[in-house]
Amino acid sequence: MDIPWKELESHTFDALLEEIVSRDGTDYGETETSIMVKVSQLKRQIEKGEAVLYWDTNTESASILSRQSRSLDVKNDEEWSP
Repeated sequence: MDIPWKELESHTFDALLEEIVSRDGTDYGETETSIMVKVSQLKRQIEKGEAVLYWDTNTESASILSRQSRSLDVKNDEEWSP
């Protein structure tokens, strides 16, 4: 289900993005990029509507999905509530 990021406190939103980009195995290409740059990039994509913050109820974890993959892959459009 989508997480309504605009309803999150700013520091909570940033902390959640930081946790996502710092997960082991996350690959951003050949060039090493700082966590803060990765967070900024993700935030910009979410704000522009290119990506969505998604809560997976099966794994009980948050992730980022592209808007396109979200519309193709996710059938259950429940509302998230903290």
